[in-house]
Amino acid sequence: MIGTGAVVSRHICRWSPYLVQLHYEKDPLSFAIKTYYFMRIVTYIAAFGGGVCILRRFTKDILKIRKGDYSLFKGKRNNRIDIDDAIRFLGVFIGFGFTGTLYLMLEVSLIGTFITMLIQLDVLREVLLKQLGYGAYFASFFVAIIVQFLQKRVTNLVFIESRTRFMIYHRAPFLHYWYFMMLTSMTKALISYFLRTLKLALRYPMYSLRVDRNAETWSVRNGDAGFTAYSGMILADHEYNNPIALAFIECILDCILRSFQKSPLSKYFIFGDHKRKLCEYHIKSSHNLIKSENLKNNSTKDSIKKTSSDVKEEQTVSSRRARNRWFLAYTLVNNPQLRADRQREEIEIQITTE
Repeated sequence: MIGTGAVVSRHICRWSPYLVQLHYEKDPLSFAIKTYYFMRIVTYIAAFGGGVCILRRFTKDILKIRKGDYSLFKGKRNNRIDIDDAIRFLGVFIGFGFTGTLYLMLEVSLIGTFITMLIQLDVLREVLLKQLGYGAYFASFFVAIIVQFLQKRVTNLVFIESRTRFMIYHRAPFLHYWYFMMLTSMTKALISYFLRTLKLALRYPMYSLRVDRNAETWSVRNGDAGFTAYSGMILADHEYNNPIALAFIECILDCILRSFQKSPLSKYFIFGDHKRKLCEYHIKSSHNLIKSENLKNNSTKDSIKKTSSDVKEEQTVSSRRARNRWFLAYTLVNNPQLRADRQREEIEIQITTE
């Protein structure tokens, strides 16, 4: 708060003389100090809760993505998120921590001030209770609750088939019933907008510090730097640390090792107890070794090109086979019928063992 010009502290000192007149505290300085400490406590609790929520949400989101559920990205697997968004996550997270903490304290102070004024000011409280308690809002809310309860009971008993949710009896009377229930449901709209605005005002401070969620619509959420960076981090972790892909690569390493030992490149590598992973550096060095060996043996350029093309063709076939095997394994792992069969077998094994 010192780095941001002590904005919160200056606002508290400015509001204290006015809030003291509400008979909450006689000493303005004592009121300002207590308010400042309470706001610090709220900020620490919010920061701790936000960090815990991000860790919990990260675990849930990564599990959903690895199961093939891309609801976080509006169901689109091929979205516009890339690695550039992932590398901005840590910076965005720290930036949201600094800026979000300041604005969270301001939001909490404004909400607390409004609630205090609503409780202490008799005129404002009477006007609010008169409009909500004796006016059209309370009547519409009460009527909407009763009508909604009766509507649900009548719909379930008369029109909906048993053990279903959308299969209906008596289609023609149901359409007339639908029309008249639409007219009665309009009474709930008088209070729904007010409740939506109130809930949004109370929910926004809870989401202002978090980068893993955004309370806005998808069109606005897609342009949020914090949420975009979090999405990129999630997809990057799924791309490079996917346990299914890692387990599959470990399974096919033996096949790659055996096929590589039979290839012309095997004499240029020494295989010990530990398996060596092939990379582009090894491939390039192998080509250099082949060329130097052929030059020493006075081989022609045509033979060198033929050997290199044979090696390249065999590598292409191996990579195509590995890609096909990976696709087959991934498809079998995520097949719903096979998944249900595996669960059924596990249940049968548990029953037999018990």
